[in-house]
Amino acid sequence: GAARVEVYHCPLCKRFTRFPRFNDPGKLLETRRGRCGEWANCFGLLLRSLGKEARWARDWTDHVWTEVYSDKLGRWVHCDPCEEAWDKPLLYSCGWGKHLSYVLAFGRHGVADVTARYVPRFWEALEARKLVGEDWLERKVAALTAQIQSMMLEGADKAQWEAVYSAEREELRALASSGQEAAENLGGRQSGSEAWRSERGELGLAAAGGDGDEAKKKKKKGREYKLRDFVLRVSGENPPDEMGFCLFDGETETKWLDFGFVETGSAFVEVEFAEARTLISYEMTSANDEPPRDPSAWILRGFPNGDGGEVLHDVGETWRGFKARHMKYRFFLPSPKPCKRYRFEFVGVRDRSQANSIQLAQINLNF
Repeated sequence: GAARVEVYHCPLCKRFTRFPRFNDPGKLLETRRGRCGEWANCFGLLLRSLGKEARWARDWTDHVWTEVYSDKLGRWVHCDPCEEAWDKPLLYSCGWGKHLSYVLAFGRHGVADVTARYVPRFWEALEARKLVGEDWLERKVAALTAQIQSMMLEGADKAQWEAVYSAEREELRALASSGQEAAENLGGRQSGSEAWRSERGELGLAAAGGDGDEAKKKKKKGREYKLRDFVLRVSGENPPDEMGFCLFDGETETKWLDFGFVETGSAFVEVEFAEARTLISYEMTSANDEPPRDPSAWILRGFPNGDGGEVLHDVGETWRGFKARHMKYRFFLPSPKPCKRYRFEFVGVRDRSQANSIQLAQINLNF
């Protein structure tokens, strides 16, 4: 069976869709359904069946691909079956515009922290690497590799792969110290719908208009929906299931998710009514998974007239946050006043070093 099953509920047609997450590549060749992890598993199986050495590379900001050992080149080579990409390790940082923190490779000969191969300037990535100490990670990776090689290999085979991993460590140390230049025209992500790639901020730096302020302004135009008695605007969402309107569908199993938060450091949810209303309190419900994505700091701004907003409630980083999944928390406004438009401006998440987005299940407004 599947390691886990994701269940998606459409708030419009009310239908449920099951998505079993199989890990067995043999089963995946039958279902032919999956995301990057499933693609990497299947591609790894095909490579191994051809006698090639392959390992699984995981980016902690949410992507998986394959590395293949090339006897001709004498090194591990980046290979992404979802993107038809060969030996383009800076594709994600310099093409998609991702801010990578940890990239680890796992294979039958050992484990390696290969982050320096996938970022142009490793010293900049260090700012986001706060999960464990660098010395601890280096020792742990080396110990796991030594353990795997002692258990799985012997004789000349063991000596060969010890030499391969030793040479790779030197290669990665050199990259971490000197950095590397990106090739031109790496481009954005190819797999997935354009709307989904756009919400994840992975269309590419060129498509976004560069990585400066103009690109960020373009990203923050957001989405707009006309719901039953108000207009909803959100900074971004994750089609087709984790949409802005899920915040107001009354279902705690659905959620809103915005990948753009990582790129810009902010996100917003705005509601506008035909007539002014006095908001007394509001209730937020945490989403189903990944506590690091929980909002931790935001401002609720009210607009009594025109565009001049007033801060009605300010929740800083000192808020202790949600203690469980699907937890409801009510906030009371200290000085309510009638406004036609209310805007939640999120500026923090529970753990920015681990979060690849911001998410929330529900917002209930109490007038």
